[in-house]
Amino acid sequence: MLAVAALVFAGGVAIGAFVSDRWDRPPKTVVSSIETPPQSVPPDPVEPVELEPIPPQLPALGASPTETLEQPEPDTAAIPEPAEQPQWLRNAVAVPDAAGRPLIAVVIDDLGLSEEKVRRTSALRGPLTLAFLPYADDLSDLTAVARAGGHELLVHLPMEPGSKATDPGPNALLTEYGVRDLLSRIEWNLGRLDGYVGINNHMGSRFTADPSGMAVVLSELNRRGLMFLDSRTSAKTVGDKLARTIGLPSVERDVFLDPDGARSDVAGQLVELERTARRQGYAVGIGHHYDVTLDTLEGWLSTLEDRGFVLAPITAIAKLRIAREERALAAIRPSAIDLGVASRP
Repeated sequence: MLAVAALVFAGGVAIGAFVSDRWDRPPKTVVSSIETPPQSVPPDPVEPVELEPIPPQLPALGASPTETLEQPEPDTAAIPEPAEQPQWLRNAVAVPDAAGRPLIAVVIDDLGLSEEKVRRTSALRGPLTLAFLPYADDLSDLTAVARAGGHELLVHLPMEPGSKATDPGPNALLTEYGVRDLLSRIEWNLGRLDGYVGINNHMGSRFTADPSGMAVVLSELNRRGLMFLDSRTSAKTVGDKLARTIGLPSVERDVFLDPDGARSDVAGQLVELERTARRQGYAVGIGHHYDVTLDTLEGWLSTLEDRGFVLAPITAIAKLRIAREERALAAIRPSAIDLGVASRP
């Protein structure tokens, strides 16, 4: 617990340092165009003391036994209420016991602008994880289709790309914004749909590399009980590292399934995804709703279990990572002997 407490304290200090210089920045104009991209001692013995028997309580004259022998009401105030699960667990999709088999999560990005693409993706064997652009229309109906298909949901949160010429869409998070402006845009984006487990970044090569901006985003996700999937659109991203520092459930993308768009060798990327899953026990692949991606996934998903893998939602990967980190901490936690505490006979 000492190690964990130190880690959390350090994370808190880091977040404070990240965001302290951003409160006075002026708000900027919202981007309005749209683009769809890629231990104990026993007590001393006590001598027994003989007590005179206590006579049974008799009812008072004129009173009925029911009135005098009535039991008091139990003190329910002393019973604590069960802790409510965070949103990322409440909205998680159940997954069968992996029984030691590698987990593979497949995430499909940029959904929401085409009902046809949402319906086709939702019809694929699940559970998949479907990331919806928050500025799309009819999100309540479209996400209902996805949930009915057995899939998990993410908010595909627009963030500043590396190039000024690329438009991430309306209400995107930009590095020039101060804390108040960022929180306002996060509020808008997360309020556009419900039933989701967390977010992943839409674009964001520049923003995910900015520690102070990401500190605001990840702190807000932590406050809301959500998780974070780092799409890793940039090798300079600080998203996953910072999320783990503050104790936020987090996962990283391992393989892009269609890095070359509609001309991608998706089958070859799926081979790499399987190789990664065998090596580390899990893998996360991110793709898009290109026909070549959906066509290839349709056949691949039907044979995945036969090849010894378990198709899992993104929350299952987050749970696996958390369990591994807890085991690692338990393995290095000092024992009583290490701390110089002698056990008593």
